[in-house]
Amino acid sequence: MKISSFYMLLVVIAFSCNGQLKSQENRTSLDAKAKIIHQDSKGNYWFAIEEKGLLLYNGDTFSNYSLDSKSADYRILSVQEDASGNIYFDTPAGVLKFEGKSLQSIPVSKTIRTDWTNINNPLWFRAGWNHDGPYLYDGDSLIHMKLPRIPMEAEFRAKYPNVSFDPYGIYYLFKDSKDHLWMGTSSLGIFHFDGKKVRWMYEGHLTETPNGGAFGIRSIAEDLEGNYWICNANYKYQITNINSSNTELIYSKKPGVPGQENLYFMQIIPDKNGNLWMQTFDQGLWKNDGEGLTEFKIDYNGKNYTPTSIFIDNNGLIWLATNSDGLFKFDGNSFEKF
Repeated sequence: MKISSFYMLLVVIAFSCNGQLKSQENRTSLDAKAKIIHQDSKGNYWFAIEEKGLLLYNGDTFSNYSLDSKSADYRILSVQEDASGNIYFDTPAGVLKFEGKSLQSIPVSKTIRTDWTNINNPLWFRAGWNHDGPYLYDGDSLIHMKLPRIPMEAEFRAKYPNVSFDPYGIYYLFKDSKDHLWMGTSSLGIFHFDGKKVRWMYEGHLTETPNGGAFGIRSIAEDLEGNYWICNANYKYQITNINSSNTELIYSKKPGVPGQENLYFMQIIPDKNGNLWMQTFDQGLWKNDGEGLTEFKIDYNGKNYTPTSIFIDNNGLIWLATNSDGLFKFDGNSFEKF
């Protein structure tokens, strides 16, 4: 499987970060290209529709939020919510904050930090995939955190002297149960930040697929036993010495689940029972129960649909988005069109 472009995007929508949201109540239908991206702490669902804005669904009615003007494209990479209920949309053009009435762009500081000390559990964002490190939000602005240099960079640049992208570019951000930040890069493996020190790990098979495609680190998840699964189900990892002063992450590696060794996953999401739901680019949806992989196909009215993203809501219901055929709900046994 050779990946020719970046597909870590959950949704594609277009709007201007300088405009004000307008709410149009009582929408009765959902666009076929809508993607579910978030369920907030109040139980509301947020959907995005390509070039049409955002929909908020409270379980009974839709509220359609559109903008006065549409001057820039924003592709939503991820969504977060803070303790006050503010919702943040991470996009390649910056981070947008929704405080209940309007959508505003968070300013970007001119400061670039290389010092990773004295950081108090901020919100982290990618703001695109070609930055040399993530952005932290300190409550006022976004601050670019530059990743430490590693010896492998020289080897990479010698091999690819005319590369057009940053090998430190962030493909994926993941916070584990200990609030440690995992940063998957395009070409230089994974950086791990425990709140005190940044450490690095690299295994070629996680970035380079057997057929020669450059996959990058696009998915990381933690299971109930504290194992980490990265991009595929071939192996699982555990950190063995977080107090080490080494610049490299010290970990143990164990066999994952047998079969389907060539599957690489765009998303890995755990459910409440400890199963890992793993979505590929073009090879469907799989469940990893720790013993093996089981494929699930969206069979509905005699047709099979390919999921493009997955989401598990607060009640454990699995939602699957498709390219242009709408959303499906999956209760573990059957699929239902939403």
